[in-house]
Amino acid sequence: MKPSSEQIVRATIERVGAVATLPSVAIRIMKIADDPSATEDILHDALLTDPALASRVLKVVNSAFYRRQREVGSPRAAIRLLGVDAIRNIALAASLHRLFRGRRAIPGFDASDVRYAR
Repeated sequence: MKPSSEQIVRATIERVGAVATLPSVAIRIMKIADDPSATEDILHDALLTDPALASRVLKVVNSAFYRRQREVGSPRAAIRLLGVDAIRNIALAASLHRLFRGRRAIPGFDASDVRYAR
C-alpha cells in the first residue's frame, strides 16, 4: 500500500525534528526571549532560521500534552500558544540534545560518562 502524501509529510517532519539545533540559533532565541523589547516577529524570524527547531516547536504544540482540537500548522501560532518561555526551553533542549546523543561535541566531554546523583 502506497503511503499518502500526508503520511510522507509527517514522516519527513519527524526526521527533520531529529536533527540537532545549532547552538547559535538557540542562543539567539534565548537572548530574544530575555529582551523585554523583542517582538513576536523577531522571535518568529529567529525560529525560522532553523527548520529542525521550528519542527520541534510544532511537534510540542501539537502533542497530546496540549490537547488542541485543531492541529497547529504555523510557527507563529505555536509561539502565541506556547509562549516565549516555552520556546526558549524548547530551543535550549534541542541544542543540548547533541551533547547527549553519545557523540563528543565538546572535546573531553562524553555524555555516557555522566553519573547522576540520587
